Amino acid sequence: MFFEYDHLAYIEVDTGTFYYVQYPLESSLLKKSEFDKYISLFLKAIVVEEDRTYAKEQLVLKKIVKALEERRFYTIYLGVYGKKNEYQRKKFTFTFVNNEKNILALSVSDVTDFYTAEEEKRESLHNALEMAQNANFAKTEFLSRMSHELRTPLNAIMGLVILAQQKAIENKELLENLTKINSSAHYLLSIINDVLDMSRIESGKLHMSKGLIVIKELVAKVNAIIESQAKQKEIQYTWEIAESVYHSFVGDELKLQQVLINILGNAVKFTPDGGKVHLLIEQVFFFNTEQKRKLRITISDTGIGIEKKFLPHIFDAFSQDVLKTRSELAGTGLGLAISKNLITIMGGTISVESVEGEGTSFVIELVLPIYDEEMENKKNNLARFENQGYMLPNAVDTTAIPAKEDNGLVQMNTSFYRGNRILLVDDNRMNLDVAEQLLIGRGFSIDIATNGKEAVEKFENSKEGFYNLILMDVRMPQMDGLEATRKIRSLEHPNAQSIPIIAMTANAFAEDIKATQESGMNAHLSKPIDTEILFQTIACFISGFC
Repeated sequence: MFFEYDHLAYIEVDTGTFYYVQYPLESSLLKKSEFDKYISLFLKAIVVEEDRTYAKEQLVLKKIVKALEERRFYTIYLGVYGKKNEYQRKKFTFTFVNNEKNILALSVSDVTDFYTAEEEKRESLHNALEMAQNANFAKTEFLSRMSHELRTPLNAIMGLVILAQQKAIENKELLENLTKINSSAHYLLSIINDVLDMSRIESGKLHMSKGLIVIKELVAKVNAIIESQAKQKEIQYTWEIAESVYHSFVGDELKLQQVLINILGNAVKFTPDGGKVHLLIEQVFFFNTEQKRKLRITISDTGIGIEKKFLPHIFDAFSQDVLKTRSELAGTGLGLAISKNLITIMGGTISVESVEGEGTSFVIELVLPIYDEEMENKKNNLARFENQGYMLPNAVDTTAIPAKEDNGLVQMNTSFYRGNRILLVDDNRMNLDVAEQLLIGRGFSIDIATNGKEAVEKFENSKEGFYNLILMDVRMPQMDGLEATRKIRSLEHPNAQSIPIIAMTANAFAEDIKATQESGMNAHLSKPIDTEILFQTIACFISGFC
């Protein structure tokens, strides 16, 4: 066999006659064969098995001629066995040699060295990519675990602060110090949320829901936080929804709310006392006017502005312009990067204009489907959890404590709670103690379980109506909260299907909320727990309004 050597051949197109000469020359005479017969033998004897099907499809005389009608050369690459049965890579090139286009020339050249080098380079790039992906996955997993580990003690800290504040009303200095601790805890939570959000975005694991967005309600929720922050600095905060704006859309309300709070929060933070911040929502022309609308959201301020040279980097992660001179305005530097990525994922754009010393203007343009009334019946419980406010938006990138918003949930006094019994399930002793004190302080009777298995046993052995509600952690030894909930729902107990089970967990991602809902839980509260939201949620379920 001669295919380990480069060789030349020509083919008579009309007859299919194949003439070839091999190198090094063994004879001055051309050897003759039939093209189809020669190729058949060639495929069986020389071409490596993984390339045979491809070669059989490509080395068809009619196909080669047709291809050469459109281009000068027809080239394929095949793996073949060499003289010592070693792997070689060959380049096969066909071309016409005359104007009549009835004679083809074929040249075969060895490209093994080039192919090997390219394969090594490709393998190196593949390994580097795999290492980068593994590193990114490890980073995401680390941050996810750290989120849980950080939220758990932070939950205890914030709960203990609330308990201490209740007993320090007459001690002004102590109360002031506790308020500072609480503010720092909220700020730490905002950092955790920002880093996690950015990590999820980078890993492509960020979940975007499709729920109802009522523009007026969206603005009201944003204003509930921003107005109090503006009031603290005597900033004139104004907002306007143009009359032309459609009332309801389909999209991720929580993510859009997060973006607006991030940008408005920054506007308030970087605007001197007595300045102005304005929110304007307009509807602009869009070709597909029947099913979608294009919104333009403008957030402007009279703040300190941004250096011109920094503007191109304003949406980069960890970018901070003014912070080099204003340490009291420090933040993670992730708020705008997160906002940019969220808007991009939604299919929108965000731009910024700024004059240092005069102010800044952010413009968001976003195309959203209009809300179809038929979707109302298709909304699942997860959307209801989010829209009713059981999951609060991530904290604004600011040291100010976000104002508590009116979530439309029931608020009751202590007398309403008295006589109701809650099964409190958590494996962290400190969190149990804090939660128990807070709940008892509101009039509840409390039973404790330190893992899911114990919780199932206590509920199974209880009389009908003994427990009014279960607060369930998720990550626990022996049996986690998800499995415990499924076990409880499957019991023959008369209250197994009806008892409200609320997740109270450090697991804070959208998939975590979905997992708790699918296990049979009624709501999801992320640690650190906002006590007012906790009691409003409990009241809502105990009263039967939820």
